[in-house]
Amino acid sequence: MGSSEQLYRCEHRVTVKEREERMARIQVAIERVTLTSPLLRREIQIRLTDETDLQFLFTLRLGEDDFQVLKQQQGLLVDFGAFAQKLIDLLQLCQAEEGRDAPRYILQLSPGPDHWCLNVVETNPFKHLTHLSLRFLAGSDADVRDYLAACLKKLRTDSGQAAKAASATEADLRSRLERCQEQLAGRSAELERLRTDVETRSQEAAAKAAAELAYERQKTTEAQQVFQSKYERDRRELEQAHLRIVKQLETQNSELTASCKSLQEENFRLELQLKEATARATRLEESESQLRRELDAAKHDRDGLGRTRQEQEAAVHQLTTRVAVLEQELKDKDALLARTGDLLETEKAARKRLEDDLAARQRRVEGLERKQSATVSEMEKGNEVIKKLQAELRQLLKKLESRSQLAVKQEKAVTRLEEELTAAREQARSAERQAQQKVDEIADLKDQISSLQKKLEESKQLLRSNDNVIQWLNKQINESQARSAAPGAGMGAKKFDHAVPAALQSYRPAVPLTSSAASAAATASAATAAAPPIGLDSKYLHRTAAGSGLANGGSRIPPPHPPGTSAAPGAPATSGQMSLTSAYFPGAVK
Repeated sequence: MGSSEQLYRCEHRVTVKEREERMARIQVAIERVTLTSPLLRREIQIRLTDETDLQFLFTLRLGEDDFQVLKQQQGLLVDFGAFAQKLIDLLQLCQAEEGRDAPRYILQLSPGPDHWCLNVVETNPFKHLTHLSLRFLAGSDADVRDYLAACLKKLRTDSGQAAKAASATEADLRSRLERCQEQLAGRSAELERLRTDVETRSQEAAAKAAAELAYERQKTTEAQQVFQSKYERDRRELEQAHLRIVKQLETQNSELTASCKSLQEENFRLELQLKEATARATRLEESESQLRRELDAAKHDRDGLGRTRQEQEAAVHQLTTRVAVLEQELKDKDALLARTGDLLETEKAARKRLEDDLAARQRRVEGLERKQSATVSEMEKGNEVIKKLQAELRQLLKKLESRSQLAVKQEKAVTRLEEELTAAREQARSAERQAQQKVDEIADLKDQISSLQKKLEESKQLLRSNDNVIQWLNKQINESQARSAAPGAGMGAKKFDHAVPAALQSYRPAVPLTSSAASAAATASAATAAAPPIGLDSKYLHRTAAGSGLANGGSRIPPPHPPGTSAAPGAPATSGQMSLTSAYFPGAVK
């Protein structure tokens, strides 16, 4: 008496070495048998069979004592309890290598004198290693009959179970077929209703999408026309303003060039006069020394001394007149500084106007962005509707696959629905392209805004430069006033007289004058030119006849020094020695 437990059963490809080597599909079955009579012992039973050859039967009964002999002969490292699992692992390795061209593990079955050997061999380019070799005995006729009887009994049992399962399956399938036919009739009616509903919804969605598309197209066209007209108007205004600025700058350049040329000619003339006055002064010094010698020799010539005293008084009168003229020029410079402040106020007003324009453009861009977000949300809603339609279409297609009889008729309806969906997708794509065009237009407007901001920054920089010029002029005026209060005020007034015109020659207004500002400036300049010198008394303009010449010499007293020349003999002109450092005075003339 005993019990058996099947551990492994699988078909393997085995190399059979008889007269010639051949490949065969052999089924390997491993069972663990426990015997209780007459003694309790455990055995491992391995059976080799071939389904194509019913006489092919080899068995191996391996007990614990037999395993100890096998373990010593082949040097195994496992005990009897783990041997079955290790053998199964080797057989699985062989089965995994069967599909390769050059398998690493193979099974070989070779005959012996009274037994057959099943070898588990590992192949490599150098040597074939046999991991395990088991000896099998061929089954006797009784063993073959017992094996075939067991197989037949098992087949009968399996056949009876299969017949019962087939009858049960047939009844189940018939009942399921009836239910499916009933469900098919219901589903067909439901499908017809859904198809009608889908067609109605598709038509409504197409009409709605067409209306929305026409509305969006009209709105986009109107917005594009508004943007185009506004862009053209702004461009024309900017071009006109640029042309006006260029013309004004060219006019100022020509005027300043003419003024510079006249000043150079005046400087050359003054240098010539300075040389002549130096020569005359030298001659006068020689004449004075001669007269002094005559005066020491003839002290009775008092009339000559009186005329000399009158000449000195005339020279003093001329110097006083020159001081009054310089004071009048200083007042003129103050008036010019006031006009410069007016220009600065005009430039500030222009900057405020540019800032207001920039704020308006930014508000317009924000409105466009809000319109774009609304358009994108509407497009997303359309995409959701399309996705819902696609989901319904997929559900309908799944239902149509199980109903082969109605597939041909319903394919036409599905095709029409797909065409409508394709048209709706094309309309959605066109709406997306229009939205992208709106985004591009917004980007262009942002570029224009950035350029206006750059122009505004340049205007601010010019304002800062104008402030620096005004501060520099105030500093020069304060220094001139301080020098006029101290000794040597005449020479300081001359230096300031040449420094301020040089600064004003290089000054150019950053913002073009408006018509009102230009007329006001012209009126102020005309009034300044027509008005008499402020603070100049008429007594300084009176010349006495007595101071018109020298006695005995016949030479005239040189005229008063013009602005920009020195009264001292040999002194260079101060107009060429002024050095300025400012954004508006790039170079210093030496």
